[in-house]
This record gives sequence, C-alpha cells and structure tokens, in this order.
Amino acid sequence: MKRTYRFKSLLLAPVHPGEGESITHDIVSGRTVKTGGMAYDLGSVRDHVMSAGPLQFLFCRSWVPTFFLTLMVVSLLFGVVYAILVIGLKVDFASPVGARAGKIYIIALVICFAVLWLGLGIPAAVKRLKRDHVVAERGKGNWVLVDEDRWERFYRIVRLSQEEKSE
Repeated sequence: MKRTYRFKSLLLAPVHPGEGESITHDIVSGRTVKTGGMAYDLGSVRDHVMSAGPLQFLFCRSWVPTFFLTLMVVSLLFGVVYAILVIGLKVDFASPVGARAGKIYIIALVICFAVLWLGLGIPAAVKRLKRDHVVAERGKGNWVLVDEDRWERFYRIVRLSQEEKSE
C-alpha cells in the first residue's frame, strides 16, 4: 500500500549584496542596519516523485516530536477536565459511579491522544520524508517544497512579486 507523492523543490537563496538590501533603523542599539533578503531561485526548480510505504511512515523521525507535542496538549486539556470533574462537579473516583466516570475519562483521554497524535504525526511524517528525499537527491540546502497541485498558484504569486520588485 504505497502512496506516490508528486512535488517540486526550489532553492530559497539569499539575495546578492546590493540587490535586495533594505536599510532599517535598530531602535535598541540606535544603529542603521542593512538587511538582505531571501528570494526563490526559479531556475533551480526540479520535479520529484516519491513513493512511501507504511514502514517508511512508521520509522520516520517526526513521530517523536509529535508524540511529545500531543502529550503536552492532551495532558493540559485533560488536566483541566479532571479539575472540573473533581472540583466543580465533585466526582469521587472511589465510588462506583465515580469509577465509571474514571473509566470514561481514561478511554476519552486515550482516544483523544491517539487521534491527535495521528492527526499531527502523519502530515509531519510526509513532510519529513519529502524533505529527506530532496536532500538525498539534491544535497543540503534551504529547499522549499511545493505540491504539484499547488505549484501553479505558487508560481504566479512568485512571478507577480518579482515583477513588482523590478518596477
């Protein structure tokens, strides 16, 4: 059950000195600072096709940070729910009715954790696998990845931005 992803990569490169510099005044230090910019290198666009299977998703490195992010969100949310149950509604988890509420609470916590972890983890794994694929093919760099179906809109916006800067 492999999925195929089609996307394009292009380099986000710093602007050469003098081209896109802007002068800003730093309020804290009182100095005038020249700041460069970043621009999309449309000459570096390359098409990519990546096939990813379940094992690649399972062993992707992005699951660990999303696990801890999900753990923080769910623990905060269910900590508030627990406080409302115990303080606000005076639920006693030692009584028979409270034991049932405790079981429902734990089941809801586990389901919420699993859904949120999958909801955050799958897009993060896809993004990580795409980035690893581009780095393996093209080497390290500040790559921007754009899905095939979003490329036309992205390209129009970049072109309009470049035309506006040149005028």
